[in-house]
Amino acid sequence: PEDIVAELLTAVPDSVRGLVASASADLDDGQLVKVRSSLARLDELAPGRRDVRTLHAALAWVEHDRERTEAILDDLLRDAPLDAVPEREIGAHLSELYRFAEAVDFLRRAVQRDPFDYEAWTTLGECLANTGDDDGAREALAKAKDAADGRADAFRSNLTLVLERMDRAYVTESYGSLSFSWRPDAAEVLRTYLVPYYQEAREELSKRYGHTPGPTTIAVFRKHQDFSVRSVGFEGFPALGVCFGPVVTAVSPLSALRGSFSWARTGFHEFSHVVHLGLSNNRCPRWITEGLATWEEIQKNPTWTRNMRRDLVDAYRNDDLIPLRELNRAFRGPRILFGYYQGGLLCEMLIDEHGFPPMVRLLQAFDLGADLDQAFRSVFDVTPEEVDAAFEAFVARRID
Repeated sequence: PEDIVAELLTAVPDSVRGLVASASADLDDGQLVKVRSSLARLDELAPGRRDVRTLHAALAWVEHDRERTEAILDDLLRDAPLDAVPEREIGAHLSELYRFAEAVDFLRRAVQRDPFDYEAWTTLGECLANTGDDDGAREALAKAKDAADGRADAFRSNLTLVLERMDRAYVTESYGSLSFSWRPDAAEVLRTYLVPYYQEAREELSKRYGHTPGPTTIAVFRKHQDFSVRSVGFEGFPALGVCFGPVVTAVSPLSALRGSFSWARTGFHEFSHVVHLGLSNNRCPRWITEGLATWEEIQKNPTWTRNMRRDLVDAYRNDDLIPLRELNRAFRGPRILFGYYQGGLLCEMLIDEHGFPPMVRLLQAFDLGADLDQAFRSVFDVTPEEVDAAFEAFVARRID
């Protein structure tokens, strides 16, 4: 979609719909500098459009300007008091940014304003599931189906099916701040290995980052199809674990894939996300949490390294390393695996040069509402472009 929008804006630079679509996509990727630029142009071309004002409200919320968000929403609601779209859209943007708990508040406001807004109900169900409220999620998805009045939605149907299956066929066991959801016939084996492993990972990572996460649920799936649908709404997701913050989904060591992957590596990677997202209140860019988790894998076990040296050489020789400003977007496209690898190397470079504590401060900077430029300036006193130049030199030394 980004390529299509870019093509449109190349042909028609002042396309209002194109600029709105571009700003919306950039906001979902956390590219706040680009969002501000697009909105500045839109304020000249179409300042009164509701979708433009809604984007301003969403950006203000991401930037921690809560008063401005509410002021814009008040203006929008004075014009159309029954229109739930602005609150729904802000909730959808926050959901794309993995800020699910914050999204829930806006989505609840949206469905209260318009109980027939099936899109808002669906996103609310997704966000409730990703914050650990499966009962609330099933209820919201059921209301979405009713409100849709016959309109089909594969995502809604799939997520409903897997949540209902989990409710019927899974049991939940709690061990302190950790809860595990799994099939009862696998419980004896899984609790023997997974419980102490996750407890140790939680203790180790909490000590390193100076942050102890709150209650966390780990859902363990025997079938990869169920894991995939619970994680992204569809089958075929090429991953073994996902972290939403207080909820982790993982493929079981007893699955059909047993013996072909390391459940320990997956578990440590995903629980490091629990700490990163907890420390930043789910406000850090994806590249840094994936990069740090990839770095953490190697610290835990050097054999867990991602062997992508050839890809690195190809990218370097072809001047195709991913710029820091674009790294988040790599996790939405065909270079996602290289995004993990480059993110890990980037974190390695920063830690080698500055030590580990600044990485914690970087996460905290994002929590406070800093954008990429502001965060790197406040912690490392550099620009993203300076980081790119340093990384290129780092890679040159690595491959020579």
